[in-house]
Amino acid sequence: MKKLLSVFIFLIIPLLIAVPGYMGWQTQRYMEDLSRYIDDLPQYSASWREYQRGWFSSQGIIEVAINDIPVSGTADNLTLPFNVALTHGPVLIKERLGAGWFDLQISLLDQQEDYLKSVLAVRGDGPVYQLTARMNLLGNTAIVDRWLPFDYHDGDTRVLANGYEGRGNIGVDRVLDYSLKASRLAIFNDGAGFEIDVGGVSGAVRAELAKLHAANVAPGSITLSVDSIETSAQGGAQALGTVEGLTLLAQTWLSENDTKVNSKSSFTVRRVNYPAIDLMLNDVFLDLAYKDFSLAFIEQYQTVLNSAPNDAGASYWQEHVGNLILDELLPASPKMLLERLQFSSPEGQFVSHASLSVEGNALASAGISPQYPMAVLPYLVFSLNASADEPVVRAMVGRYIEGQIKAQLEADGVSTSDADIEATVSAQTQQMLDLFVAQKFVAFRAQKYELDLKYEKGEATLNGEPVPLPF
Repeated sequence: MKKLLSVFIFLIIPLLIAVPGYMGWQTQRYMEDLSRYIDDLPQYSASWREYQRGWFSSQGIIEVAINDIPVSGTADNLTLPFNVALTHGPVLIKERLGAGWFDLQISLLDQQEDYLKSVLAVRGDGPVYQLTARMNLLGNTAIVDRWLPFDYHDGDTRVLANGYEGRGNIGVDRVLDYSLKASRLAIFNDGAGFEIDVGGVSGAVRAELAKLHAANVAPGSITLSVDSIETSAQGGAQALGTVEGLTLLAQTWLSENDTKVNSKSSFTVRRVNYPAIDLMLNDVFLDLAYKDFSLAFIEQYQTVLNSAPNDAGASYWQEHVGNLILDELLPASPKMLLERLQFSSPEGQFVSHASLSVEGNALASAGISPQYPMAVLPYLVFSLNASADEPVVRAMVGRYIEGQIKAQLEADGVSTSDADIEATVSAQTQQMLDLFVAQKFVAFRAQKYELDLKYEKGEATLNGEPVPLPF
């Protein structure tokens, strides 16, 4: 027993005292790498105003700037200083007992905290914003951040936010997984009696930071969902409409030895109901995709933007961006896809698809000059098709015609009965639909209006019929 006690006193305790100093040194290197990483992000910069490394803990101030924020027609920078407090491992007792490299806490400086609390009615104790993190002995870092709930008043405008919570992890493979939630955000305008209430916001982010390209693109995904958005008037007494079940899913991945970037975004809405403007939609889907975009083009395009003189004119952009498009973007055969636009309404269903692509290999060997951009057209491939139930098209055309009639009556100072307007709308709607079919702009089959437009190799067809082109 005495031998074990001797080992503990003369070996373990000195190690527990000595190791935090080494971990503090390694933690400082990690913090310096972190600031350099932020500094390399587009529109961000970061630097340490001060860093004081101690044996068992360290503290410092890091300044993070968001650059070129548009303000009143000019670009400005927003710089935020943050307090950084670190406790060195291997034994960590802050928040909870455990083992790791460090515990980290980040919050705004007292001056910024005091300012925020002077303009916001903050609900809760502690810093308005706070981030805590712990890196375990394997190098995985767990992150938790939050905003306290607050109310904001500015004249007739009020903003109510029920707080924000986020949790995430950065592994040794530098894969970031982060989730967030915010229960409610409401905006009121007391003067107009207008209110927007957003409820149940949640989301998740995944990014492979180790594969961050010089073009500031990394593989990953983003999901965002909103339970409901309610709009009302007269101080909330009159409901104007609701949007329910919004979801956004976006994915980005690299291909062809990490030389091309691809992305797909899917936006869905379960229900839209605005009776005041006669808008009721269900199951709205919007799927967009971009494929085979050259990372070399994106990187060089960003360089051109950042180095452009303030007085850059059309000739400058034609020379620099025009050549870049012809040399890097189009030869990669990029594609833009509207994979689906679909919705249902009380009248029926609407569905459409579209695509635009480039025959990159043929274009690259054609020797096209940026002085003659129309020469690109024979190498483009485009298609668009849409289909809608007859009542859907009739309702859409009718709303357009009704708006035009009412605007003209108002401009002429003429009043007429709703019955007369309805009769005129019905007659003109039928005339316009008959004209569309007669001119073969659309086809009418099985109680559906259909459109099929194709363009390839300089030739176009509309609903199967050749279409003369002005070029």
